[in-house]
Amino acid sequence: MGQINSFQLTNVIILVVRYFGGILLGAGGLIVAYKNAAAEALNNAEIVEKIVENTLTLQFDYALINEAMRVVKDIDANVLNQNYNYSKCILTVSIRKAKYDLLKQKFEEIYGVEIVL
Repeated sequence: MGQINSFQLTNVIILVVRYFGGILLGAGGLIVAYKNAAAEALNNAEIVEKIVENTLTLQFDYALINEAMRVVKDIDANVLNQNYNYSKCILTVSIRKAKYDLLKQKFEEIYGVEIVL
């Protein structure tokens, strides 16, 4: 766990298998062996950074399109899908998980915007 924390990783598992070769390492020796093996595995691994995002689908009248798009732009959300017709607009956006509550709050403040679950 110390190596995972030192590399500042999340959502990862390290598996170290030690075959007994007849030499007793003791508790301290085992800790050092596992630590070194985990560090070596992480040094040789390809670390991929993924951003956790949430999606939000909205429905509103066409007259509110400017307000909705302003919120999307101000909070740096990504438009995944947009469907405009004469009566209703449907907009699906994605946002970093950390900003999801703020985005949802901003849309709830606009009268006439309905969050579709």
